Amino acid sequence: MMITPSGYIAHRAMFDRIGRYLYPDDWLGNLEYTARDGLVSIEQYEIDCKTPGRGATGSGSGPRVIFMPDKRYDPAAIMSEAYQAERRARERYVRVHREFLERLESGEIAAFTLNRKTGLIGIVPRRLWLTSRAGSFIAGGRTPTGELIFKASQQALPRESSSGLVSRPRGRVPKQREKVLAKMRLMDWNVLIKMKQEAMAELFGASRKTCRNAREHLAKELLGNRTQISDN
Repeated sequence: MMITPSGYIAHRAMFDRIGRYLYPDDWLGNLEYTARDGLVSIEQYEIDCKTPGRGATGSGSGPRVIFMPDKRYDPAAIMSEAYQAERRARERYVRVHREFLERLESGEIAAFTLNRKTGLIGIVPRRLWLTSRAGSFIAGGRTPTGELIFKASQQALPRESSSGLVSRPRGRVPKQREKVLAKMRLMDWNVLIKMKQEAMAELFGASRKTCRNAREHLAKELLGNRTQISDN
């Protein structure tokens, strides 16, 4: 068994912590990681079967006929509890994966890389979580420079409790928002107000939520209550 350095949390352990926080009664910690993508609910399958014009018969009016060997589309499998349990596990995994990424973006969780051969630990810059490869790094538990581990002692880290995780503190967010605000004040407001949240996050090196809150704060400074910014 791989040993995680003292004071750090392994990738799988952190994933499970967030999973238990979001799903205190349902997170299993095993099926979520192996559940297949693309499984369908019974309700969706029944809708597909009744949808005209989508079948393989060419009639354009008959019920949809699925001629796929994949057991995901086997009616008997879809109706089984095991199949549906796997589908729900995949949905939990996707949500936890998204939550993990958002916490890394905001700096609430600090990431590091561990090189098992040299024992060296490196800091993962927050800007990495704003790139297109961030999702694959979280799913795989490593970056090109090493295995992902996470700092266990920082204040904003989700804490274990007897019933899962307690709510995460928000202490670092205001300081980050002030930095983003300072940069926003140097920009043309007409350009800033039209920017998408993803573009702001990449430009200012902060989470989408921090950038959105900073822009709303700046709008009140400049325009008072005379404007409303769309959630783009």
